[in-house]
Amino acid sequence: MKRPWRKGPAFLLLGGNGWREFLLTGSARLSEGKSFGKWDKLSPALNADHVHAALLSNAADTEYIAGLQWIISLEQLENTVELFVYPTTSH
Repeated sequence: MKRPWRKGPAFLLLGGNGWREFLLTGSARLSEGKSFGKWDKLSPALNADHVHAALLSNAADTEYIAGLQWIISLEQLENTVELFVYPTTSH
């Protein structure tokens, strides 16, 4: 089955230049083989094809963006997904 969003950590896409630089060249060094390979196993979004249940996600408006990669991956695989975002709330 084709895996959606085969890009790596969402922070590379959404975290801005500071996070991107830290993750790729800083102490995290995600661009160096072993570490990036671990992300393949740990990322819910990159393993969404293993989920066979409906998902209901409740998130604060300050936190939901971090989970969008996971939600979109499930939707692309045509899983049942609902995301409720609560405004002016926190974790």
